[in-house]
Amino acid sequence: MKKLLYHFKKIILWIGLFVILGISFLLIKLVKFKKLMNFVSNVKEDVSPIFSEKSLNYILQFRSEIEKVSKYTPFRSKCFEQALTAHFFLRLLSTSHTIYFGVGKNEKGELLAHAWCKTGDIILTGYRTMNSFTAVNQFSYTSSTPRP
Repeated sequence: MKKLLYHFKKIILWIGLFVILGISFLLIKLVKFKKLMNFVSNVKEDVSPIFSEKSLNYILQFRSEIEKVSKYTPFRSKCFEQALTAHFFLRLLSTSHTIYFGVGKNEKGELLAHAWCKTGDIILTGYRTMNSFTAVNQFSYTSSTPRP
């Protein structure tokens, strides 16, 4: 029974991630960047999160699952979509976090962009390649009331 409940929770998480990734994709396509970031952030500076141990467990589970779900979407679900999805997830948990945008160059010298989401010392999305980019902007959300 415990194993069945675990699989049911995982399926619900995957469905939720799939839907939120789709919403993130649509928002990126339909809403101007500045307006979207004004909606996402409520402070400009980096924030220190306040989260409970239960929230931490959800965050760590989310981190491992978002990358997996992203591989199966029929729409683009790369770094920006994943960071925006992480924002919505963390906002549901009333957890302060920051979305970073960075730039870098590839071997050919072409300019590349990347986005990643971080809460405290935990980098939820974009952690695999973020060290190849220099952060040029950040948008933070802070919550003063953590969920139990």
